[in-house]
Amino acid sequence: MNPKIFTYTKQNITLPKKTNKDSSLVMTFLGTRRVLRSLILAASLTFSPLHGEERIWTSSTGTQLTAELTSYDGVTVVLRSSKGRVIKLALNKLSSEDQSYLKENHAPEAPEIKEATPPENLPIPLGQISGPIDTPEGKPYFIYLPKTMVAGEKAPLLLWVDAARSNANMLKRFLAIADLTGFALATPVGKLNSPNNWRDKKHKHTKSCLNHIAETLPIDTTRVIFSGGSGGGKAAWLNASKLPCIGVMPFIAHIPPKVRPPKGKFYYIATGASDWFRYDSARDAAKYGERAIHRLYPGGHTLGDRYWAEDGLLWLYSKHVYEKRSEFPHEIARFEARLAKHLTSLSAQRPHEAYYWTDFYLNQCPVSVAYRPVIQALHTELEKNPECPHYLAGRKELVRYSRKVLTGIEPRNSRGHITSKQENYAKKMKLEYAGLPQLPEIFEHLGSKTN
Repeated sequence: MNPKIFTYTKQNITLPKKTNKDSSLVMTFLGTRRVLRSLILAASLTFSPLHGEERIWTSSTGTQLTAELTSYDGVTVVLRSSKGRVIKLALNKLSSEDQSYLKENHAPEAPEIKEATPPENLPIPLGQISGPIDTPEGKPYFIYLPKTMVAGEKAPLLLWVDAARSNANMLKRFLAIADLTGFALATPVGKLNSPNNWRDKKHKHTKSCLNHIAETLPIDTTRVIFSGGSGGGKAAWLNASKLPCIGVMPFIAHIPPKVRPPKGKFYYIATGASDWFRYDSARDAAKYGERAIHRLYPGGHTLGDRYWAEDGLLWLYSKHVYEKRSEFPHEIARFEARLAKHLTSLSAQRPHEAYYWTDFYLNQCPVSVAYRPVIQALHTELEKNPECPHYLAGRKELVRYSRKVLTGIEPRNSRGHITSKQENYAKKMKLEYAGLPQLPEIFEHLGSKTN
């Protein structure tokens, strides 16, 4: 096979005719509709062929096709038949013998991972919350440096602003995912929820902390997630409108009036299902389409369980780093190595959530060929438990309901609001997802009056 790059266009791709000898085999491999979809997809792609001769491939149902291997990433196989047709199929659609052949002879190479040497001579230790630390302007803050911090690289940062007086306990909500993602954590300390000048006071405190962090620690203060609860959530939107950032993660808060659009790219907007901000939060998320998600959790005007803080940091980081993957190849390689272990552990402890995340990484993130098969294998195994896909359907239903229904309900920011339509929907969904973690309670609160 000539090792050049083959480029296919829609004009030179044709469907197999009934008279072609291999057309029935292609149909058996993929089915008529899937053939059309696969060929159109192949028409838009450029493949680097693998060095190898034509061979006879056997499907999982026993049909055969003479073709050469064009591409294999550990999950998907692309073949080019002797007639020049491009066929894309999942690895498990091939016979066990062909699967073994691919794994033994064409296994994707693991990326080169830069050795994760921790930084030395830092003014504060890794893996523990330090502070309060004073800035030159007398603006104290607590900070956490992740155990996975790497020498010679700057870590991203999550900065939390509380509604009243932040303390070290606020950072504990994020510790596990901070080590997984390599995020540093910081929170300004002080009573910042003054009704008259909260905007100016909180922003100045935040800016002073960020300046001091940038001057004293290997942290990239342009890669910040601004977060906070209630009044602190409003401050997160304000900070993101004035300072460079990855995105925003407000809890039980809406975008304040007259605040400019945020400079970030992704938005995780979390709200208690019975909170009076549930309508405005839904509207805020809808403004940014697929770049945002409105996450409903059990409860009212509270921060909810620590799970939702971890959920938000992992979602935002993954969205950010995979969009910028060409800028952070070593960071992603280390993250994926940790992620594979994390998902494996999670699948044993909390399989429903593990299934949600394996679906997320398989469908929303271009995970590398080294770790995609690991995630796919976990996903396939978890899928054997019918509760896992059902749980995923419930999570997606909450997102759909937020976008399609909550955004159009009036009045907003109103306590004691509910409609009979909401109550009936919530009762139905509570029964639909009975016995699954989190979902019945979320739907119950979604059908309650706002508080």
